[in-house]
Amino acid sequence: VEEGAEVSSLDPQRGRLSLSDGRVFHFGHCILSAGVESFGLIDRLAHPAQAPSGSAVKGQAALLSADIDPASPIIFTDGLYIVAHEDGHVAIGSTSENRFDEPHSTDGQLDVLIRRAEAMAPALRGAQVIERWAGLRPKATGRGPIVGRHPDYNNLSVLSGGFKVSFGLAHALARFVIDDIIGRPTIDLPESFACAHHIAALRQ
Repeated sequence: VEEGAEVSSLDPQRGRLSLSDGRVFHFGHCILSAGVESFGLIDRLAHPAQAPSGSAVKGQAALLSADIDPASPIIFTDGLYIVAHEDGHVAIGSTSENRFDEPHSTDGQLDVLIRRAEAMAPALRGAQVIERWAGLRPKATGRGPIVGRHPDYNNLSVLSGGFKVSFGLAHALARFVIDDIIGRPTIDLPESFACAHHIAALRQ
């Protein structure tokens, strides 16, 4: 989808997806993997109505220039991550904000996080901040990822809601979805990850 164009409607029964710019696409099988935007699309398909399938969580992070051994262990404590990279950079992350006004801008909460990192790892004191950024992470209502076929639409598979586990599991979750579509399952996932499990819980 080109920048500025959004999905205005998704109709699995007709295999039809419409964009806000008027374009229409037809599909035999659709994989819904649209980050935080996935939840609204899932919820609009609900008949009868169900609880919201998920929400966006804002995270702010920073990249510092610091001469830290890249073999240093990752530090994690109370929501603070400190990760040394091989190129002389150190990543600091991240805030976890359920309420926010500006989804893609950084603010004083990131400054607090950097000061906490400096207190935890004194070698970072005075390190130059190379980059600051913020983004939204998709958190499913059931907290675990939403993966696999939608229980009401056999030609719609969902791959979203990773929140904290996407980087570690994205490749395995994608493999599961593709293998399921072609009818050649090779891995098992926890039942709590299944799209059908999430939808059933939302309808209770």
